[in-house]
Amino acid sequence: MGWNSIKQGSVDIFQALQQGEIFAIDNNDPMCLRSLIDPEKQFCVGSLKDGRDPCYGDTGGPILQWMDNRWEQ
Repeated sequence: MGWNSIKQGSVDIFQALQQGEIFAIDNNDPMCLRSLIDPEKQFCVGSLKDGRDPCYGDTGGPILQWMDNRWEQ
């Protein structure tokens, strides 16, 4: 989840909250190994089928899952 942002001159304009479907990726995956600072407290996510992932600026944002008819962080 993150905000769609576009540049207007030197100002970021945030237009609409975006969401996408991502999955946990094994922390031993080569792409994850170089990104994790503390594997005990971090995990990798991404989309294996279409290459989507959090955009620059959205990293560190919440991960939500739909459980028991509500969103949980």
